Amino acid sequence: MTKPVTEAELVELAQKFVKSRGDFGPESSRHSWRFFKKVELCGKISFREDDSRIIPKIDLPMEWNEKSAANLITAAQRGDADADIVLREIAAELLERSADLPDQLRQYAATCLRNYRRSKRSAHKTHSRNMTVAGIVYSMIRHTGLNPTRNRETAA
Repeated sequence: MTKPVTEAELVELAQKFVKSRGDFGPESSRHSWRFFKKVELCGKISFREDDSRIIPKIDLPMEWNEKSAANLITAAQRGDADADIVLREIAAELLERSADLPDQLRQYAATCLRNYRRSKRSAHKTHSRNMTVAGIVYSMIRHTGLNPTRNRETAA
């Protein structure tokens, strides 16, 4: 059952959310931070409990906080993984529900989708290349007895 969250319920929800995540360690803290960022960005959040877990859901129509969104997008672009996760989760939920994305989020999501394939592909190629080179070096050491170090004449 879904219902809007009041301030008193938000405190209770936060307690349940933390409790459902287990001990309040670094991982639980990050989940809580992401949850409250969603509330800050989207306005009211509804929730349902499923198997003692809290499942947040954005209330539509959404009250998008452009200033907070700009700060979060900047943080995500600078490498903040938690900020990136919050933005991706909001975008995914809105897309699943066929809801309109705010312009800032639409642009961020489009950039993520474009860059994801490139970075994944190049990371895969680099990993494959490194494994191939390591295999060749290992094979040469094993079969020839060569020492896998630099030539003494080469600068370190």
